[in-house]
Amino acid sequence: MSLGRHLKVLKIQQPSLGVLLEHRNSRDFLWVEDSYSIILDGQEGNELKTNSSKLGDAYGCLGVITLGRGSEALSSHLILVTGCRSVGRLLDSEIYRITDVAFVSIKEATIDTSGSDFKRLLCSGSFYFVAPNAEGSKNTLDITCSLLSQSKGEKPTQFLWNRNLLTYFMLRGIESKIWFLDIICGGVEIRTIYVGAQQARAGIINRLSCERVGTRYNVRGVDHSGNVANYVESEQIISIGDYYTSFLQTRGSVPLFWEQPGLNVGSHKVKMPFGHEICAEAFDRHVDKLHKTYSNCVLVNLLGSREGEASLSRAYQIHHDQNRYCKLMPLIEFDYHTECRAGKFVNISKLMDKLNPLLDKFGVLCVSESNQAMQSGVLRVNCLDCLDRTNSVQSYVGLQMISKQLESLGYVDNTQLQARFSESLKSAWQVTGDLISRMYAGTGALEGKDKVGKLKDGARSVSRAIQNNFLDQGKQDTMDKLLRVTFPDVELSQISRSLLDRQQYMMSSASISMKMFEKEAEYCEDLPLRVCVGTWNVNGGKMFRSIAYKDKTLKDWLIFDENPVSTKSYYQAVYEYSSSEESDLSLALSDIVTVDYELEGGDWLHGSIGDSEGIFPAAYVQQLLNPHVVDHDFPAQQDGDLELRTNEVVDVTEEKGEWFHGKVLRDGECQEGMFPANFVTKMDEGSEESGSVDIYAIGFEEMVELNAGNIVNASQANQQAWATELQKTLSEKQEYVLVTSEQLVGVCLFLFVKKNLAAHVREVSISMIKTGMGGAAGNKGAVAISLILFNSSLCFVCSHFAAGQTQVQERNNDFGEISSRLGFAKGRALFMHDYVFWCGDFNYRIDMTGDEVKQLVKEENWEKLRENDQLLVQKKMGNVFKGFMEGEVNFAPTYKYDLFSDDYDTSEKCRVPAWTDRILWKRRKWLQDNDQSLVEIDTDPSFVGTLKHYNRAELKTSDHRPVVALIEISIRAVDETKRNNVFSDLWRYHQPSCCPVFVYIEGKPSNEAIFNKFLATFDLGEDRICRSFRSCMLVIYPEPWMAEEALTFDGSMFEGVRIRVSNKNDNESLEADVVSLGGISAKSDDSSSQLDEAELDRLSNGHVTLPSSQSSDNIKSFLVPPPRPRPSSTPPIPNKLDPVEAIAPSSKAPKKAPPRPPAIKRNYPPTGPPQASVCGESPISTFEPQDCSAADELPSQPAVDMTTWDLSSLDPPKIKPRKTLPKRRAPVPPSNPTQPSNNPRPAARTISRAAPPPPFAKAPSKPKPRQPPPLPANPPVHYPMATGNLLDDSYICGISMPPPLMPMQSSSVVTPLMPTSSEKNARPLFSQSVEIGTSLMAPHPAGMAPPLLPSQPNTLAPSQGATVSRPLMPTKPNGLAAPLIPEPAAVKPVSDVFSAPSQQDPWCSGATSQTNNQINKSFTTDFSDFKFQ
Repeated sequence: MSLGRHLKVLKIQQPSLGVLLEHRNSRDFLWVEDSYSIILDGQEGNELKTNSSKLGDAYGCLGVITLGRGSEALSSHLILVTGCRSVGRLLDSEIYRITDVAFVSIKEATIDTSGSDFKRLLCSGSFYFVAPNAEGSKNTLDITCSLLSQSKGEKPTQFLWNRNLLTYFMLRGIESKIWFLDIICGGVEIRTIYVGAQQARAGIINRLSCERVGTRYNVRGVDHSGNVANYVESEQIISIGDYYTSFLQTRGSVPLFWEQPGLNVGSHKVKMPFGHEICAEAFDRHVDKLHKTYSNCVLVNLLGSREGEASLSRAYQIHHDQNRYCKLMPLIEFDYHTECRAGKFVNISKLMDKLNPLLDKFGVLCVSESNQAMQSGVLRVNCLDCLDRTNSVQSYVGLQMISKQLESLGYVDNTQLQARFSESLKSAWQVTGDLISRMYAGTGALEGKDKVGKLKDGARSVSRAIQNNFLDQGKQDTMDKLLRVTFPDVELSQISRSLLDRQQYMMSSASISMKMFEKEAEYCEDLPLRVCVGTWNVNGGKMFRSIAYKDKTLKDWLIFDENPVSTKSYYQAVYEYSSSEESDLSLALSDIVTVDYELEGGDWLHGSIGDSEGIFPAAYVQQLLNPHVVDHDFPAQQDGDLELRTNEVVDVTEEKGEWFHGKVLRDGECQEGMFPANFVTKMDEGSEESGSVDIYAIGFEEMVELNAGNIVNASQANQQAWATELQKTLSEKQEYVLVTSEQLVGVCLFLFVKKNLAAHVREVSISMIKTGMGGAAGNKGAVAISLILFNSSLCFVCSHFAAGQTQVQERNNDFGEISSRLGFAKGRALFMHDYVFWCGDFNYRIDMTGDEVKQLVKEENWEKLRENDQLLVQKKMGNVFKGFMEGEVNFAPTYKYDLFSDDYDTSEKCRVPAWTDRILWKRRKWLQDNDQSLVEIDTDPSFVGTLKHYNRAELKTSDHRPVVALIEISIRAVDETKRNNVFSDLWRYHQPSCCPVFVYIEGKPSNEAIFNKFLATFDLGEDRICRSFRSCMLVIYPEPWMAEEALTFDGSMFEGVRIRVSNKNDNESLEADVVSLGGISAKSDDSSSQLDEAELDRLSNGHVTLPSSQSSDNIKSFLVPPPRPRPSSTPPIPNKLDPVEAIAPSSKAPKKAPPRPPAIKRNYPPTGPPQASVCGESPISTFEPQDCSAADELPSQPAVDMTTWDLSSLDPPKIKPRKTLPKRRAPVPPSNPTQPSNNPRPAARTISRAAPPPPFAKAPSKPKPRQPPPLPANPPVHYPMATGNLLDDSYICGISMPPPLMPMQSSSVVTPLMPTSSEKNARPLFSQSVEIGTSLMAPHPAGMAPPLLPSQPNTLAPSQGATVSRPLMPTKPNGLAAPLIPEPAAVKPVSDVFSAPSQQDPWCSGATSQTNNQINKSFTTDFSDFKFQ
């Protein structure tokens, strides 16, 4: 079926250049100029058309792309489909393959040829679209998503390849249904089969994801967001008449970080550059996406046992076993090469024996008269490339499922029909497999069947080797540019990428991104970070320690005695203690005390609570051996569980995998039991006071001997040995994980981070530059690692420069070559990072004789040596390391020594000692210039960071001494809620939409002179664009508030005529049609006058809707402001202008002027930062209007409410701020201390008195913990509706009676007695009275989902009548399930938790505040009138 070219492309000649698109089936026109784009109705469109010339015809528009040629500035171009070919018809939709495209420059309105690379890609035969269906079509096919997703009402965008191209129009509110086409990349093949008299169709649709796109050796594995390379949805569709069925499968690269570097011909060595913990984060995100999209999934691994495939397969299995979905998503191993060797494809039946039970459970999607069924799970198949082996297995499975698909349509046991469908779909699978293979590998899929097939496979293999190794980089760059959102300012684009989430980044413009950068302090907090950078030229060895110097190890180099890892002792107060002595530390029950040392044989202790410190009796506290802070509430599920309350401190006594056993002091009693390990955090982890290093970047030079063999192919054995030794050394007291390491011949760089920081590391990228032998050899060069930690970008560089006493210029050239050529993923260059740390053997020497240097070294005259240091001289001249900081070099030169000796070089060359091994760092600081771009400025030393240590270590196994630097810096961490509020407010005022307003004279033709004078008189916006038409003037404002302000002048009398200002052209004298702009339908006067007050208020405030998806089918226009009703009388004239001056004299007979109305106050945009709108923690969806305070005088503009915008698949991981130890003010002792001491006060650190005993003469035995009362038979559990696992309601729970603080006899009986006088003055233990054993409605923290009880079924019926699925839980030792940890965004920082409470709080009336164990007032009981016997 042929598709007509319904889109006519016109070049506007007057009044300025532009492009006008006319659709033959619509009366509207799409007007596109360089700065705006709007839809015009037929009247204005036809006027522009008369001044236009035709450029050509097209089938549709794909969007706007930014192109540039050479040094020319970037310009915007329309991409138009000018050629296509029909593939076939499925359901009621015709599918076409793109064969030709054209690029039209918007600014010049000409067809451009600069997009030849993009044209070659789009016309490669792998891009498809669906023609718009006629009205009344019953079964419409959306080619960008599966029928399964459509049946669920979902609209994913991961297969919409032109989603970034459509952003230009989406942001301007252009309705896209008739103008634009949605395209996919992949393969589509359709066959026609006759079933009796009916015409049936069978087809295969392969959709290639655009999330992680690339060619074979350029893109492998997974990224930090959980997207994998070559991820394809394969859908097998059969339709007969109006009914259809489909079966869905997926494929994708192994979801780990791995690559195949170097020249790959024949065998391919697999390398896994990142550490286990970094891979685990990405693996878990990928599996979470699979579960969210398909619910159930079976992972089929076809990797074999040869070469690198075996190690990759083992790592895949390990990560799968550690994932929480390992039982729900089983992993099935099948060595395809072993089982199907020599064409034995029948052995795939062995795999099918394992898959058939699961496929029967999953079923197929079916829509028929008698059957409505959904597919409940999919297969995820992978091999190394996800091409040949995966094609074979998926086609085999698909052909096996034909019988089930036909049965679902009512054709049971029809073997002849099954055979016809199988024969047709078999060839369709082969064709679509070839198309996917050509996109990823450059050739068709390998067959490996008969001799002819093997010859064909050999030719394709050779072609693949040439294509993948030498020609794919250009194709990769083209794909990246097609799918990447870019700004003209590259630096601004990189900053926005680190500050914004993915959806905000795609929706923002350059102006919004600049504003977000300016307001960074409003939503970012600074986190302190300690970075240790070390460098050592090991002279080709791997000797970690010397036999002659056994006492010297790597600890002497990398571990700092002045900043040891924290070994704090924590104690908990089991009794209250207060004293009038100034040096005493008062204790409140359950206070956590950090003890520094003992006094008087241990009777007294010295410690601190926050900022307060002093001494206290040892008998009043109990040591915590393994203290953990509770992050989330955990209600006990059964006997033996320990209830956890947020911010309490629990002492862990035993660790049992995912469950801990511990005890907590609560209400005077010690309670113990089991609880989930992921609900608590160890006290020392994340403590800023510990002084431990957060990041280690350790560089080596001459890791191997620099001989010809190693230069060609360096051994990795030394790298692995050093990695093991470093891991062992660094993790002796605190666990560190290896992020990545990379080796370039002799240069090697290792990067370690604390384990608790691994979850916040993303976008790790590696780059290497060779500078030896003119850039051809790697004996000299650099290795660099780039990453984003929280929301700051860091780069670590290790380099080895040219040697020689006089080769200063060669070293300068090496620096320039490395700094200019280093490049990382997503276009990030070296100096685009927030921090750059550069270490290595720079080989800069000292311009003095050897004897002079040695004499100055003996004298320790470092200043004289620094004056002749080549690096400092060149740096001062601005030739190298401009803007970098280095500590003062106050240690002896590190080069060159005799091995195992303290003597400098005594060989024949007798080299001059020098500081060749150096460490420098730099922090970038940007400032906005007048051109709205970023320029780098010089920074003061305090902004760069603080150098805590810079010295050498005395390790003598090399001719160099290692050097180390410890630097304290600060990085930014985004508060997502605050960021969303700031972004919402900026979007409200600076959204990149064009806001048109029509100005016309009521009942008269257009008068451009009056219009221009009217606009100038009332100063209606400076940055406006005006276009005159026969009946009106179109004024386009760049920002919504300008258009809103202009609308307030509707109906003004100016020079004797009534000027109408509206968002529609309603000039009745000319019988103009209603103009619809941006999809907002204007209403007539009659309909407007009939609106109720609520509707008028909504229209006056405006309503902006942000598209929840980027598909061109569901993009909603959101032009501001919406249509307004006409005023019933003459509107007032602003007090800015005198009416006598504004109204020109008329030539007609004078008329009596109407009474002068009161002046109105104009609404100007706010000068300060906009008011923050409230954004929820749930996914973001729409922009909602918000009220503005009258004091701010804000215009009635819509604010952004992002509470339902679904971004869960795009969000970066949540940020959990660094925790700190409890801090509070020193409490004021009460007037009547509980146990005053009469002993004399000892001198400092000399205790001459006995420590006072506890409140009882004899130390009381710990009472046995009381068991909580049994839960009711049918506990009223209230489960609110939730999105994901974020809840915002309350649940019902029971509580047990708080135990007394006083010891009780075994036969104690509680009797109510009148309180004594001393008891009346005593501090009340509880402040509110409740009935014991009752169930209370208690709030729980936002984001905390109440765990299910073991006896509850898989689904519960909430009070609202909805059904909540049981969340997946890790296995508990006794077979029960532990609740999953909530979203990290719901976790409060420990520093916030331990802040000192107000002294007016009733809980602070005693000696000190119960900082670490505050009890919710809704759970308290008044026992002040009870006495325990």
